[in-house]
Amino acid sequence: MRKLLFPLSIIAIVSLMTSCLSNWESNDTPRIATSMFLVNPVMQGDSVVEAKDTMLIRYDMEDDSYITDTLALGDTILFASSFYSVSNNLVAIKMKWDSTETALWYSLSEATQKVLTEQSDMAAGVLYFNPGYNLVSFPIYISPVVEGKTSIELVIESDSKYSTNSLRFAVPVSKVDSVS
Repeated sequence: MRKLLFPLSIIAIVSLMTSCLSNWESNDTPRIATSMFLVNPVMQGDSVVEAKDTMLIRYDMEDDSYITDTLALGDTILFASSFYSVSNNLVAIKMKWDSTETALWYSLSEATQKVLTEQSDMAAGVLYFNPGYNLVSFPIYISPVVEGKTSIELVIESDSKYSTNSLRFAVPVSKVDSVS
């Protein structure tokens, strides 16, 4: 009986494990990777040169958001962003911001624009993808237009059962001090 029990238990374990994967699907939570840079315009003669500086950020558990260094009005932040889902397809990326507080713009390569569906609303920051794509990268720029605190939320959706993931940033904004 013992000789029969061991092989039967192995067969039972293997069949249980494979039954969970009977349709051979793989699901993972889509991810957002970003680096932030402070972009300060620097003049050299008559031409403007962009200088990039990394920003310090910290995570605020109460707000469930990342808080950046304080910006001065007129500063611009560059989010070097990648959106990906390791084994699933991207469905949508949604960027949420208050246009009365922040100017937001982004630049999509020609290749990225070709994978978007007609339902995409680039002006509203909503990008829908054709099936078959699991990675896209592009820069997102924000520039606060009022003093106080502004925020941006990046949301990614995939076709996995763990469909969405989001990343929120809060940006304190101060007035530019004039030098006399």
